Amino acid sequence: GFAKEHMENFDPTAMEGFDKDQLMNFDPEAVAGFAKEHMENFDPTAMEGFSKDQLKNFDPEAVAGFAKEHMENFDPTAMEGFSKDQVGNFDKEAVAGFDKEHMENFDPEAMEGFDKDQVGNFDKEAVAGFDKEHMENFDPEAMEGFDKDQVGNFDKEAVSGLKRDHITEMDDQSLSGFNEDQVRNFTPESKEGMGDAVQSFEDFDIGVRKELVEEDSRRLGGVGSFDDLVKSINGELDDSESLDTLGWDKSVDEAQVEFGSSENAEQLDLEDATEDRAKTAFSKLKLFD
Repeated sequence: GFAKEHMENFDPTAMEGFDKDQLMNFDPEAVAGFAKEHMENFDPTAMEGFSKDQLKNFDPEAVAGFAKEHMENFDPTAMEGFSKDQVGNFDKEAVAGFDKEHMENFDPEAMEGFDKDQVGNFDKEAVAGFDKEHMENFDPEAMEGFDKDQVGNFDKEAVSGLKRDHITEMDDQSLSGFNEDQVRNFTPESKEGMGDAVQSFEDFDIGVRKELVEEDSRRLGGVGSFDDLVKSINGELDDSESLDTLGWDKSVDEAQVEFGSSENAEQLDLEDATEDRAKTAFSKLKLFD
C-alpha cells in the first residue's frame, strides 16, 4: 500500500478521485504525508471514510486545508483523533461545518486549541454537544468569541466546567444568553466572576439575577428593575404580584428606599431622587451587601 512518501508526492488535484471506501483503507501512518493542498482537493463526501486513528496522524499544518463541507462530512466518532495542535489550525470558517455529534466526540483536551475567531463560527446548535470536560479545557481567551445565541444552547450541566476566568472573558451581551438553569450550575467562583464582569444586568432574565444574588444578600429585597420598584412605590403598578414577577419582594415599600442623605431626601421627591441619585448607582445592579 501507499506509504507517507507516496502521499507526499501525489498531485494535489488528484485527491478528488478518492472515495470514502478508499480513504478508510489508507495506512494510518501514511496519511501524515498529506499537505494542505492535498486536503483542499479531497471530495468532501470522502471525509466519512477517515477514522480517528488516521486523523491523529494528519500533519497539523495540513488540516488548514479543510473547508466547511469537509468538516460536515467527517464521521463524528473520528473527531476523537484530533489534537489541540491540529484544532488550532482549522480554518475559522470551516469549523461552522461541525454539528452537535462532532462536538460530543472531540477529546476534551483538544478544546484548548480553539481560538475566539473559530469559536465565533461554531454552529449555535452544535455547541450543545460540549460537556463539562470540554468546557473546562477551553482557553479562557477563546470565550470572547461566543455570542448570546450560542451561550443559550450550552448544556446546562456542562457549564459547571466553566471557571471564573472563562466567564470574565465574555462580554455582557454574550453573558446575557445564560438562562436560570445554566447559572444554577455555575461554581460559586464563576457566579462571582459574572457579577464582577457584567457592566449592566438590564438584559438579564430575572431568574438569572436571583441565582446570582442570594436572598439574604439582596439590597432592598429584590433584583428587579429600579424603575419598576419606583413605579410600585408611586402606586403605578396594579398589584403586588406584578412586582414579585418583576424581581422585587412584595413587602418592599418606600420606607426601605433611601437615596443620599436625609437632608437631600427632604429636598428631593422620589422621582427626582431616582433620576439624580439612584439610576446611576443601580446601573450595574449592585445588589450585594
